[in-house]
Amino acid sequence: GLTLIPPTIPTRMVRVRKIRSCRGHGHWDSILNYHCNNIDISTMKALLINKLSYLIVLTIALLADAGCTSEFDSFNSNKTQIMDVTEKELAGLFSRAQIHGVAWLSGDQYGRATQNWANPSSGYFVTSGFNSEQLVINYGHITTVQNAFFGRAIPAAVVIQEKSRETNLVAYHVATIWKAYVMYQLADVWGPLPYTEAGSGKNTVAYESVADIYDHIFQDLAAAVAYLTPEVQNNPALNIFAEGDIIYGGNVSKWIKFANTMRLRLAMRISNVDAVRAKQEAESAAQGATMDSNDDNAWIVDIPSFNGLENGMVRNRTSMLMSADMESYMKGFADPRM
Repeated sequence: GLTLIPPTIPTRMVRVRKIRSCRGHGHWDSILNYHCNNIDISTMKALLINKLSYLIVLTIALLADAGCTSEFDSFNSNKTQIMDVTEKELAGLFSRAQIHGVAWLSGDQYGRATQNWANPSSGYFVTSGFNSEQLVINYGHITTVQNAFFGRAIPAAVVIQEKSRETNLVAYHVATIWKAYVMYQLADVWGPLPYTEAGSGKNTVAYESVADIYDHIFQDLAAAVAYLTPEVQNNPALNIFAEGDIIYGGNVSKWIKFANTMRLRLAMRISNVDAVRAKQEAESAAQGATMDSNDDNAWIVDIPSFNGLENGMVRNRTSMLMSADMESYMKGFADPRM
């Protein structure tokens, strides 16, 4: 507690001849009011100064006492550190993973990855106005496209996995299905890549062979379908991420079909190198629900968060021209499109 001591009058500020006449006649009627009938102007000023000083000291003491709080640590925490992701942020992260997970199907990255890289390298087209041509690699374009996947899509999916592994297995497995979809395409294009540690935030991560990546994907898809199928059977309307899922609107039954169909596709991919494993994976996938109509198509809706990147390959550009090889081929076979 605080002990309140009435202020004293500094002797250097009071006229001695008058202070004697007040001795024994002044009194305090409260802690702030002192009465004396025989004090001149200088003495009154001194009393006023001491009174104000007393108020200032009292106010500071009270504020100091009020400033002691159990929330001191939170008030003095680092406001610039990365936020802790909670359940409510998972839907937004899933949208981010989806948008950047189809980077080469949207306008800009499609132009870099397909028009200015894959098509010229395969001989279908030639570029106009870009420094890409057959047997010439534009590393700037390649790096930009790869960063869209490894710098945005994969980390977002991995964060969802980490945050939902113990609390929301439906979210965990749907995010795993999407990660598998992105990663198999990257492995087909770039070859050996990090899979197990992708998106972990580590400075150094282990690369894995394409065969190992496919093996991880097969296992992840099988585990996801094995968990999600009975969940949907118990709750056919099961939904996760809601509008944050810009492909299926959170419909988990659609994601089961997506996973099984992807597993069939990947089984076909390895059929010439591991026929036994391909048969095993295809038969297991076919036992579950698969995409069997256009209602199951995986469409990404056109939303403002695309930030100007068109949904699909719809940009009108004149930088891509038919190659001489393609023209000769189509004319030689009397292609009606010529």
